[in-house]
Amino acid sequence: MKDYAIYFMTLILGIAIFYTFNAIESQTVLLNVSKSTREIINFIIDMLSGISVFVAFVLGFLMIYANRFLMKRRSKEFGLYLLLGMGKRSVSVLLFLETLFIGMISLVFGFIIGFFASQVMSIVVKLKNPFLCTIVFLLSSCGLGYAYYIVTGGLERWMTVNIFLPIGIGMITTFLIFWSLSGLILFVVKRMNGVYFKGLNSFTFRQISSKINTSVFSMTIICLMLFVTICILSSSISINNSMTKNYKTLLPADIVLSKPKALTTERGEQLGFTREQIANSYLSIEENLQQLNIDLNQYFTDIATVFMYKQMDFTIQKALGNQYETIEKEYSYINFNQINQIMTISDYNRVATLYGKETYTLEENEYLIVADYDGMVTIWNQALQVGENITINNKTYKPKYTTCINGFVELSANHANGGIFIVPDSAVNEHMLYKELLIANYNEDSGLEKKEIDAYLLDTEKIENILLTVNTKLSIYEASIGLGAMVIFLGLYIGIVFLVASAAILALKELSESSDNRERFQMLRNLGADESMIYQALFRQIFIFFFFPLLVAIIHSIFGIIFCNFLLETMGVKQMLQSIVITAGILVAIYGGYFSLTYFCSKSIIGNTKF
Repeated sequence: MKDYAIYFMTLILGIAIFYTFNAIESQTVLLNVSKSTREIINFIIDMLSGISVFVAFVLGFLMIYANRFLMKRRSKEFGLYLLLGMGKRSVSVLLFLETLFIGMISLVFGFIIGFFASQVMSIVVKLKNPFLCTIVFLLSSCGLGYAYYIVTGGLERWMTVNIFLPIGIGMITTFLIFWSLSGLILFVVKRMNGVYFKGLNSFTFRQISSKINTSVFSMTIICLMLFVTICILSSSISINNSMTKNYKTLLPADIVLSKPKALTTERGEQLGFTREQIANSYLSIEENLQQLNIDLNQYFTDIATVFMYKQMDFTIQKALGNQYETIEKEYSYINFNQINQIMTISDYNRVATLYGKETYTLEENEYLIVADYDGMVTIWNQALQVGENITINNKTYKPKYTTCINGFVELSANHANGGIFIVPDSAVNEHMLYKELLIANYNEDSGLEKKEIDAYLLDTEKIENILLTVNTKLSIYEASIGLGAMVIFLGLYIGIVFLVASAAILALKELSESSDNRERFQMLRNLGADESMIYQALFRQIFIFFFFPLLVAIIHSIFGIIFCNFLLETMGVKQMLQSIVITAGILVAIYGGYFSLTYFCSKSIIGNTKF
């Protein structure tokens, strides 16, 4: 049974993954969740259905690889059947039935892809010329460095350059690096006499060189799969952790109701509103609630009604002043024509008091910026540090501080406030009125649960002619939990499948090699090598064969995670260190587990002992 250890381990993990997916749908009926959360769960199931098709291809390839290994191990068994009189037709029928059984487990689509991929592996070109390998290695390293630059040092470029360019370069250069190293490893080590002729190193390095040389394509695929695994797991765990943390800091009130104010007929029709809706924009939120028979004082407490303003020519470009040209070159993907939001200092202080934040004062010629989205905070700080003035209603205002105030006004699941300009009360007028906000907590004495008030208020959005937007702490939390669950599950699902597939392919390859090299190890014994030397040589072979693609994947992942971190920062996700540590733990547990199992199985094979 020792030959089947890796096979059954992989099969069991694959079944467990699919069982987990199928179990989600059956368990959701037992959950007491809101309608929005249930919709998110259904969306997760639909997403997993699509991804499962792709995973089936990967697992199918793995099963075919395992089947070929087992058939190869049983060649003597089939030869014995023929010697005992079994006809070729009977042997063929036996093989057909076994292959059919395995194919049913691994799925037909996986069988087809696995079959063709295994054929590609067998026709890899072998380059042995050290000079040519050196040139290819250097050129590949330069190409890979350029791909790294695009996604890290050249982050401002990737928005204007097709992102598939660095991905394509990375895939090709990874293949060429393995290709070139397969011809360089033995060439270099043979010139290090103190290393090459020590113990069984000459045998070990020749074996390693041969393995890499005949497995360039498969090692490239495994390396890329490990790279994707590390990036996906780290990012998904980081997103989930960040959402959990954001809930505690970004939702300090129970509800925010908002509506556009004082829409002109022309502007309202451009936005697709009816004349009745445009007329309704002149009513206050409190008046709208009265229309819906909602008593403001009965359901809410700690009420703060505030307003947002806009000046049509006060864009991001105008606010940056003389710093615009410099910033535009570095952040060309930003819409600098976007109109800035303006808020009076008294309104902001009213919100800050409700949120438990610090309040501020302004002189009549001062302004400050409140923001918490890192990308825009960096840009605004660059302008504030040089004291860029702004002009509102033909009056000039200077910055009170040289950096943004960290904060927000509306509830959100992430740090999404790109900047609100806080100005003296006298700086605005009613013609600049843009939006009304009503921020409050639920009144616990109302006799209703928060979920009941939430459900009733969220239904008001469906009522015609009332331009009321409702954001509640509970609904945002449930949506965040749903999204976090989807992200973490997809990350674990894809990441672990890729990780298991990669490790299992390497394990099967090593077990096959150990079986083929059994006579070679026996020859070493006959030449006087003791068991400890032989097992040490075996350990080094397997370790390097497992570690080599992992090392390249880790190098890729360093730059990949930098790129992922840049993207995640746009979602307000920070601090990936914890997720990287968790990912490393998963990697060590699964990949290290396969390595250990492979070593002990191979040790059993070459030692002719029971496993």
